[in-house]
Amino acid sequence: MGTFEGHVIPSVIYSVLALWWGFVTSIRYARTLINKKNRYRSTVYMPCFCCPTKKLRTFPIESFIKFVFLGIHSFVEIYTGLHYNASNVLVLEYENAHHVCMLGAFLLSSIVEILIYYGVPFPKRTDYAFNALGFLIQALIMSVHLDGDKGLEQNVHKLWTVVCSLCFSHT
Repeated sequence: MGTFEGHVIPSVIYSVLALWWGFVTSIRYARTLINKKNRYRSTVYMPCFCCPTKKLRTFPIESFIKFVFLGIHSFVEIYTGLHYNASNVLVLEYENAHHVCMLGAFLLSSIVEILIYYGVPFPKRTDYAFNALGFLIQALIMSVHLDGDKGLEQNVHKLWTVVCSLCFSHT
């Protein structure tokens, strides 16, 4: 996914998810300010409060969306990165392998969120731990993702390393 489209399309999807998270968090917090009986409770996934029933309003739709998009993105990375080398061995390109590792960490966190919703017993805050792990893996891989490259792409990846590091430290 070293193409312009390969970077823009996932970035738009992830930006929409981030905006959704910020929007829902703001609405949930504003509701607690209006209704003093309700206390604000932080969650990793954001429920869809616009759904008609209480069951659907608490359903982790965001976790399922992340699971689907990350699964598709991982498949595309593997599909476009696989090739036979000079020794006729099937290998995955270095940068595609980086992407699959980063995506896999968040894919795993979305699976944990879904399992927690369905009542699978995990230690308290496991969902936060898996999301923090996802950001840590992404920060570590991004720090070496384009070693040797220069220019705007390298600077963007360095900036993304800082963002992921901050997300890890605040999760």
